[in-house]
Amino acid sequence: MHIFRVLFHLLLISSFIFLIGCNTHEENAAIKAARGYKTTEFNLDVLDASSPERIEKQMQSTESYLTEEYYYEQYDSKNISLPLQIAEKEKALLSTKDLKFNVKNNNGKRIIINYSFKLSIQNKETSENKHIDIEGLLTLEESKGNWLIQKDDYNIDELKMLLSDK
Repeated sequence: MHIFRVLFHLLLISSFIFLIGCNTHEENAAIKAARGYKTTEFNLDVLDASSPERIEKQMQSTESYLTEEYYYEQYDSKNISLPLQIAEKEKALLSTKDLKFNVKNNNGKRIIINYSFKLSIQNKETSENKHIDIEGLLTLEESKGNWLIQKDDYNIDELKMLLSDK
């Protein structure tokens, strides 16, 4: 009787480990998509950033990470061009440093990820460096085996302030 109890507990534990493993795989895939999106969005080295051709190229680069609805929302709001505008105005190379991602919620169909990184803005002419701490929440949904960004809420106003003439 004791052996059956031990086998039952081993079966229960291995089932639990298997279920955790499935979620971890989903979460890792979602984090990989999130990392790809944020690096594509913010790792820039361009001087003609506000040209329509460059904005279109940036849209095409990020499109594969976004749901169709969010893609058009980004296009309409022109938020996708914000990093490009900063790169041009600051005559700078933009890069992400210390990217961190933590899963906040996973219901199997939608994963919410907390993220943070330092946005490095290095002026190409003066080598002056600025750093802005970026923190946000990405909501991803699974679509045809891929995790796509449905929403990205972050401290965008700090970036917009760089473009304002003070």
